[in-house]
Amino acid sequence: MTRPQMPKQASASPTQWDTLIKQALDVWTLGTDDANSLAALAVVRQRMSSRSLNAAVSQLIEDALLRLEEYSAQSAEILRLRFRDKKPVRVVANKLSLAESSIYRLQREALQALAEIVMEMESAARTKLIADFESRLESPTYFDLIGVDAHLSQLEEALTSDGSPQILVIEGIGGAGKTALADALMRRLIRGTSAYAFAWVTARQGGGLGVGFLPQSAQEISTDDILLNLVDQLWGDTPAKPASPGDALHALEYRLKVTPHIVAIDNLETVADVEQLLPILRRLAKPSKFLLTSRKSFYDETDVYHYPLPPLSLEDAIRLVRREAEKENLTEISQLSAAELAPIFEVVGGNPLALLLIVGQCHFRPLATVLSDFWEARGYRTEQLYAYVYWKIWENLDDLGRKALMAMQLVPPGGEDQDYIVAVTGLKDEDVMNAIAKLMILNLVSCQRDKPVYRYSIHSLTRSFLHQQALKWLSEPLH
Repeated sequence: MTRPQMPKQASASPTQWDTLIKQALDVWTLGTDDANSLAALAVVRQRMSSRSLNAAVSQLIEDALLRLEEYSAQSAEILRLRFRDKKPVRVVANKLSLAESSIYRLQREALQALAEIVMEMESAARTKLIADFESRLESPTYFDLIGVDAHLSQLEEALTSDGSPQILVIEGIGGAGKTALADALMRRLIRGTSAYAFAWVTARQGGGLGVGFLPQSAQEISTDDILLNLVDQLWGDTPAKPASPGDALHALEYRLKVTPHIVAIDNLETVADVEQLLPILRRLAKPSKFLLTSRKSFYDETDVYHYPLPPLSLEDAIRLVRREAEKENLTEISQLSAAELAPIFEVVGGNPLALLLIVGQCHFRPLATVLSDFWEARGYRTEQLYAYVYWKIWENLDDLGRKALMAMQLVPPGGEDQDYIVAVTGLKDEDVMNAIAKLMILNLVSCQRDKPVYRYSIHSLTRSFLHQQALKWLSEPLH
């Protein structure tokens, strides 16, 4: 029998596979789930459903032995006698009229053949499982991502290493690419690890460049909605699917404890009762984990791993502009020099959504005109972008928060310390820092920590928004 090529997720060598099968056979029929060597296999998960781990592994062994029996009835019989019935070698030798030395040799060969069969079954199961997990994700809105390799590596390490946090939040301003990064991370994990099952729930109601921005009309969803959405995804149309939020919570708690999952919840800021959701996620976690995306930061949640997503660098922003221009057949933009494209970065910074919108507008107007309109907040699409990114935040800022944010225009791009901001705002130290803290939670202000000095700054896109659009909203609120 030729050994099949090992699937990427199963990094063990063929010899190690033989050992894994031997270890599983040693505890076969003992009725324990402890440290079963085959626990992480996709082919075992296929057989779990309502079964225990031990029952699923036992079913796998039986199924593999039936396949082995077609190949060699004697090999299957030896393994059943030795590991299911726990018969000594001399008893098996007498039963089969063979020498004991022959039994040892045939057992080794049978173990190798059984390992090869399980390898083949695992490869097929992994292929199907990957397809099933990826079908739970939304269709990607990107062809390839720029400037995310370091983010993906750090997030993968944070989610999968020993002692890693159970709840991780990718935080950032609208249009920063949080959803795209989370999607890319989930696809990487789905194909790179067999230790978890995967699910994806989105709290987003709409929006995006292709279908139009929805700055105000997106309806908030509840924790119950998320639980029922997750149940729909994990149970499908099976009769056993729980129907009420309470039953869903209990069912999810059992499933996510038995089988470790990584569950992504996208756009956490649209969850109406997020203060109720986070305690429930803590209840469902361990060993399962949650990957969240949010425009709001949760610095007051001490057990949450915060991952602020920074804007693209100048170099990566130019790469994105060129790639998008090539894709849209805007040769006059894609062939511009880095120096000629740099003004785009000066106006909108490294916000991917804004960069893509800039390129799209170049179908209709010269680049210089597009940038001028962004700076002066002119044009329907520009106002849509500002509303999509900023309106809900702006609407909920109090007078102190708005005054502090408007004053941040006077802070140099490299940032300044608390004393500088106090001086330019004319506010009290305590009021300034309270306002800055709130603006940081909303990802409108970033902090560069160079102890003992903390420097506060705003993104280029926020600076452009404040230049004219915020003034318009102050005089003529958006309806």
